[in-house]
Amino acid sequence: AASLLGISQPSLSMQIKNLEEQVGAPLFLRNGRSISLTTKGKELLELSSSFHDLKKEIKKRVEGKKESEDNTALKILVTREVERPFVAEVVSRSVK
Repeated sequence: AASLLGISQPSLSMQIKNLEEQVGAPLFLRNGRSISLTTKGKELLELSSSFHDLKKEIKKRVEGKKESEDNTALKILVTREVERPFVAEVVSRSVK
């Protein structure tokens, strides 16, 4: 995985450890050389996929708005579990 990302294995391990600390739970079950997602890891994967799809949709709509000069508002609805600063960051990065 590290080589696919173009980073070192220790760097990837540290990033995973930091993410697990932020989430407050292990994301992977490690058994020798095999690895699988925990329940929390599966939840995070599903959420991140949703946000990736949201980013693509925002980009598509923003680019469409630039082309058409349409002044229609873009509304983004999220559940209460999603922190507002995170949504703001996703939107900010998508617009760039």
